[in-house]
Amino acid sequence: MKEIDRKIVQSYPKFSKDIYWSMDRTLYKICKFDLSTLNRINFLKYIYGLENIPGLNLPLNLLYDDEIYGYEMDYINGSCNIDEFIYRTNKDIADIRKIISSIFEALKEIHKHFIFIDVRNSNILVKDNSAIFIDWDFGIIKGTEDYARFYYGVLTRKYIGTVLEDLAKAFISALSLLYHCDIELFMTTHNLLDLQSLLESINADKEIIHCIKLFTALYIYDERVKDFDFTNMFLNVNLPTKKEKELIRERINRKRN
Repeated sequence: MKEIDRKIVQSYPKFSKDIYWSMDRTLYKICKFDLSTLNRINFLKYIYGLENIPGLNLPLNLLYDDEIYGYEMDYINGSCNIDEFIYRTNKDIADIRKIISSIFEALKEIHKHFIFIDVRNSNILVKDNSAIFIDWDFGIIKGTEDYARFYYGVLTRKYIGTVLEDLAKAFISALSLLYHCDIELFMTTHNLLDLQSLLESINADKEIIHCIKLFTALYIYDERVKDFDFTNMFLNVNLPTKKEKELIRERINRKRN
């Protein structure tokens, strides 16, 4: 662990909200614990004790002064998060299917240890056609209950902290990559059934519609997901045409306005 006063960290150059450049060109993150501070600190300690989880940016050190308040992590050069990626001019040269598969491969490894909780575009980096999860600090260890922070609910506004919820949100991030469109923003005011109707209206690939129906069925009837391999979900999906991408952006904007 690294002893450093948080006020000193806050005096360093800011990288993004609550994240600062260290003198070693790594990043320092100051966590916002909100409720259940002790549980959050214990979770940081738990993650700090893990080793070599493919697709997850683990902490280099925990930061503490009077108490643990954050962590140090590597800066991943040459990466961008999914929100940034979908607006890049050169995004079409990327292997979208490979990136999407790597999202689910990384989650599969993460779920051996904990539930990520805050799966969202801004917390998934893309580098060299691979996904890397960051900002894991709102996660929970399987079998425990704790305050959960989230950007949106997938089927209902009530949050469900499960492996299934993580996978469903990863599916939304995958669709954002596929259509080069912020599907998450649509989901803040809609649910999976609304998304299914939207995609059916543009004649989306039948495999995508099948996946949405699968998730809905898992939520409603059976939350066990251990027998389904999500890493292969998009391997047989046809990449959308430019017209399809334009249609979904147009209809999402229409529904938001």
